[in-house]
Amino acid sequence: MENTILAHRQSLAEMRTELDGLDAALSVGAATKRSETISCALKVGTDSLYDLSALISGDFELTHDDGPLKVALDRLVATFDHITELADSQLAEVGRLHSDAIELRNAKLRPLQDKLDESKSEIEAQLTRNREAITATSNTVNVLQESVDTMNRAHRSLQDKLSEAERVHEGVNIAVSILIPIWGIVGLIDPNASPGAVFNLRNCVNEARDALHREKTALEKAGESLKSERQQQGELENQVSRLQAMLSEIIPLENQVTATVEKTDILQQAIIVVKQQLAVAAQRAAQLSNTVLITAHASSTKQEICTGILDIAEQVPLDFRNSNEMKLLLNELLSSYGGAVVPAAIESRANELLGVAAKYPSIEWHPTEVVTNS
Repeated sequence: MENTILAHRQSLAEMRTELDGLDAALSVGAATKRSETISCALKVGTDSLYDLSALISGDFELTHDDGPLKVALDRLVATFDHITELADSQLAEVGRLHSDAIELRNAKLRPLQDKLDESKSEIEAQLTRNREAITATSNTVNVLQESVDTMNRAHRSLQDKLSEAERVHEGVNIAVSILIPIWGIVGLIDPNASPGAVFNLRNCVNEARDALHREKTALEKAGESLKSERQQQGELENQVSRLQAMLSEIIPLENQVTATVEKTDILQQAIIVVKQQLAVAAQRAAQLSNTVLITAHASSTKQEICTGILDIAEQVPLDFRNSNEMKLLLNELLSSYGGAVVPAAIESRANELLGVAAKYPSIEWHPTEVVTNS
């Protein structure tokens, strides 16, 4: 059982380490890094939209050989495809963390709790049996001790009688050995001092001594058994205590894992929303490129391209890290008309986006890792 308990402790330690790893992957620092990765890529994407806006500034007219426009559109499509791939990768990573957390709780932690309960019940049953054995052995020790005491007294009494008989026998033997046969005088003085009586007493003393020795041996063995059982009792109680301590760790640990499951679930939902926006942005970038370079080509107008740019910009998730680039893009888009009248639909949508971007103060930040698309 000791090896089993040690194995349980090792399993619990491994699960705690695994949970620490999950928590580290979901820490504020890790979440910030994931967010920065997308934000850095979105800055590149917004810059690509800005470059495209700059190309259609003024009196724009599409020609059959507009190399810079093709380069800008290709870069735009590639950039938003890359951003979508980043979101897919992050969603897969968080999904894996979510699955790992569920597996840790359902396939590892809860089965371990069942094993701990089973081991604890088994040891408690042993404790009950051992208590009963201690009671029985204690009774045996008491009975044997009383028996040894009684036999010890009887042995001493017989020893005293033998000593007295031998003393009388020896005295008589010396005094009358010349006059009368020893058997007669001894028998006349004390029948118990006769050679036959002394011989019998010696046999009784020897038998009592042997019986006392056997009883003492039995008492010693019973005492050793009692000591062993009490020692085992202490070990069993210690094992139960350790198992109970591990069980007391399970509940808060399971709560922590459940919190991790919930956190990854919320994070997945948030990434899915962003991913869907980015997927639409990538789709619209591809549609704009296809329309300008293939489908409509020379018939594409500046307003249609501006509309396509706004279609993409509206899908870009905004925060303080990319709001400034969005403002620059929209202002460039509006100013690209110069002195001409900006179409109402373009102006309205651009101003609405500017209002959204204005809610995020432009704060200088230094990302851990700048992600670019080459």
